[in-house]
Amino acid sequence: MTGLQPKAATGHYYTSRFTAGDMDFSLLDRSTDYGTFAEAQSADPEHTTS
Repeated sequence: MTGLQPKAATGHYYTSRFTAGDMDFSLLDRSTDYGTFAEAQSADPEHTTS
């Protein structure tokens, strides 16, 4: 990881049971109370497209 506040990470894993896989992690910022961009956009009537 680079930077002081990483927003994503990827990796691979292997277990003793001979399983393996890939992992992708993304930061979800819940401080805005909007789960998606569409929710945030609909809450701002000046920036909605009709």
